[in-house]
Amino acid sequence: MIAVDGDEPGFYTACQLAERLGPERCWYLPWPAAVVYGAQALKHVAELASQRGMVIDVAAVSTCKDANDVLMVCGPEFLKLYLECACTSFTGLLASAVGPVLG
Repeated sequence: MIAVDGDEPGFYTACQLAERLGPERCWYLPWPAAVVYGAQALKHVAELASQRGMVIDVAAVSTCKDANDVLMVCGPEFLKLYLECACTSFTGLLASAVGPVLG
């Protein structure tokens, strides 16, 4: 799992790591405020949290740029769920996102 800052330089670093380690072996964890896939990941995890009876302020979480932010805003239970469910595979991600983000 590669979890770096959600800005463009952070995503660039994540892509470089995945290329070196092999994208098929890597997962990308976009924090909610991440430039790439952050909003999609938050939406997915917020739906799961709602199904489990968690009450989450999505607007507040959407500004979270790292694990500590998520922990402070939502608590350990949501952070654990986020870590378990927000990852996306690098296979295909590099091909679809690197050009526009890093080009």
